[in-house]
Amino acid sequence: MAKPVLRRVLTWSAVLLAVPCSFAQTAGSGQSAAPAPAQSTTQQNISCGAGGCVGISDTGQPVAPAAVQASVGQTNPTQNGQAQQIRGRTGDASDTLAQPGVNAQTGVTAQSIYGPPPIPANPPTDFERYVQASTGHALRVFGMDYFQGTASSDFSAAASLAAPADFVVGPGDQVRVRTVGGVSLDVLATVDRNGYIYLPEVGTIQVAGMRLSDVQASVRSAINRQFRNFDLTVTLGQLRSIQVFLLGEARQPGVHTVSSLSSLINALFASGGPSSTGSLRDIQLKRDGKTIVHLDVYDLLLNGDKHGDVRLEPGDIIFIPLAGPQAAVDGDVNKPAIFELLGNTSVDELVRLAGGLTPVAATDRASLDRIVNHDRREVQDFPLTGAQKLISVQGGDVLRIFPISPRFDKAVTLRGNVGQPGRYAWHEGMRVSDLIPSRQFLITRRYYNEQNSLTPAVPAQPFSANPEQNAPAAGTSTSASVTNRTTAVSQTQAAASATAPVVAAPPTQPELGNHETEINWNYAVVERLGPQDLKTNLIPFALGEAIDNPTSPENKVLQPGDVVTVYSRDDINLPVELRARFVRIDGEVVRPGVYRLEGNETLRDLVTRAGGIAPHGYLYAAQFTRESVRIAQDAKIQQFVAQAARDTLSPANQQTQIDGRVNDLDIRRAYVNALSQIRATGRITLQITPGASGLADVPEVALQDGDRFFVPPQPTTVDVLGNVFNAGSLLFAKGATVHHYLKLAGDKTRTGDKGQEFLLRADGTVLSRETHSRFDRLLIYPGDTVIVPPKLKTPFNFYQLVGLTQSFGNIAITALALSTIR
Repeated sequence: MAKPVLRRVLTWSAVLLAVPCSFAQTAGSGQSAAPAPAQSTTQQNISCGAGGCVGISDTGQPVAPAAVQASVGQTNPTQNGQAQQIRGRTGDASDTLAQPGVNAQTGVTAQSIYGPPPIPANPPTDFERYVQASTGHALRVFGMDYFQGTASSDFSAAASLAAPADFVVGPGDQVRVRTVGGVSLDVLATVDRNGYIYLPEVGTIQVAGMRLSDVQASVRSAINRQFRNFDLTVTLGQLRSIQVFLLGEARQPGVHTVSSLSSLINALFASGGPSSTGSLRDIQLKRDGKTIVHLDVYDLLLNGDKHGDVRLEPGDIIFIPLAGPQAAVDGDVNKPAIFELLGNTSVDELVRLAGGLTPVAATDRASLDRIVNHDRREVQDFPLTGAQKLISVQGGDVLRIFPISPRFDKAVTLRGNVGQPGRYAWHEGMRVSDLIPSRQFLITRRYYNEQNSLTPAVPAQPFSANPEQNAPAAGTSTSASVTNRTTAVSQTQAAASATAPVVAAPPTQPELGNHETEINWNYAVVERLGPQDLKTNLIPFALGEAIDNPTSPENKVLQPGDVVTVYSRDDINLPVELRARFVRIDGEVVRPGVYRLEGNETLRDLVTRAGGIAPHGYLYAAQFTRESVRIAQDAKIQQFVAQAARDTLSPANQQTQIDGRVNDLDIRRAYVNALSQIRATGRITLQITPGASGLADVPEVALQDGDRFFVPPQPTTVDVLGNVFNAGSLLFAKGATVHHYLKLAGDKTRTGDKGQEFLLRADGTVLSRETHSRFDRLLIYPGDTVIVPPKLKTPFNFYQLVGLTQSFGNIAITALALSTIR
């Protein structure tokens, strides 16, 4: 006998673990009974089937059948099974009303697993399609969105609500009676169909038809006939269910079982509300053949007013009639939608239903599309003021509210290179000088912010790992630059950099001076719209003259709607004499700095203003750079590197791996990557003689805005780079030749190409063995560089390459590229 019982216990435990079920106790009257919410700390979920009852406690442990039976208690046979007695038990805490459709063997319903079947959304009505075609976008019937997602086939949710004091107890309701003191009772009794409950040792008590507040007095009176000195508590347990009818244009018409606490609005939201053709303004509740309530859902949705909501009673009929006339509101209202009309509705009332006008809505014109006699359409235009807003609205009307015009009245606009662009109030007789009272008024906020900054925008990082941040400045000598940046790249590094981009973007150089404040004082313009032809007219004027001399004809009279635009030197190119031009001179001069050009100054004039060449200045290696030249050189370098990439990586120059060394292709890729790092600087060779040191040796080159002139200190070394045995820097010896320094460096290696050797002069010129038959006897000057390139099967020569790189001031980059091939 024990095995079948254990088997049943395990089977029901598995069911309860998979799907939470509830205990159902069927009374003799056919009503379902369950206790009120638990007060104890221990809870059990109890399920009964053909094999008996099994429970699971709140700790997850199964409860033995005997304990379950003890917790359920015994039914009093004298009361026809209508009262349930539970004394001192805690197992009844989670008993709930059984759900309909429970499988007799498993206690599982399809709804408990999959949920209620989805209810399809309301399809658009013909009027919604008509409005969409008329306005260009979809408008839905107001209020229907509130019912989306609320539909359910189970209306019993209201059963969990607390019962109000005026709740009337009826058959099927559960009443829990607890007493302490002279008598101890804990009884959950169900009101039978005659309206009585049964209490042990007390008897039957009439409670049906009483308010909850009166039930306690009736129970106390009955107990007082048998006992004294006790405290009494009377509460409600599971409440009875009632049946109501939902008819008419409802999404779920039919007979529904709801809690006795349900109200008209509860039932509407639980059922999904009206269908697409149903009314929201006249939902009727019928009881005993009479209509007792006409519910206007708009009162609830718009004003939060539930005055038409009443509690449902058994047999009530909720009737949803067809929707009444409908009108649409579109445009600048807070809630554009289609609204159902109730009675005589004016335009003003329709706008109020739509939430009123938005702040940008215009009241001088509204448009009303109307269907006349189901025959034709017409349009009415009227302002939303006075008696016009009281026009009566009809079914099928489409009201359009337009936004106000973006035009500003009595205002002028100031824009362009100004400190405070914006709109300014216009007054009669207003002129340009009234709008722009002084020249300082045009200084931008950015200028003051930069002027007030105590630190540079991007501070230098002396310990940064980025070599670009620690690279020598323009004032560093050529030899020092070469010495610091000619470290050979290992084969491992060459292979790692094989995937780097071929051509890198050129670096940006900060502009000299503050061009943002350089206003075009000779030209500004007033933009004015012609009132007759609606054409835009441009009225130019001299801005500086208008500000400095208010009586000048240049001080134009302004009209409402005018737009005054102020230009800078970057907007319109000015003549050279009118531009603010800046040049920079630094290095070995007496007063290095940034100077503003005056007239047609030359490079010699600039050096004169800077105090001349300092005693240690090396004028022969001076670097003169120009932005326009840099741009042209950068285009050439990109073209050269692209050609070098194609030729160097061609199959003819690819070798297979030999003796475990890194593949030659990886080294060539690293070489191309090194070439791509070359940056154009815009250097112009000045062809100054090696011994030049005086002001008279500086060429008279006309200066341009942004030019830079750098005089390095005289170096004491000469560099020998490329495929030689001892590449590096050697001390300068007066009268020494190319042959002398090649011997000091160990001469070329086996991979060096003697026929391609060349000399980089400190002044930026290039001399090669191919162009000079007496190349070995060329004299060397401080800062010169001798380069021995490797042997490569390429159609380009390194003489051309170094000619470009020397022009760009990137000798070290060239050496780095060459060293990767070693």
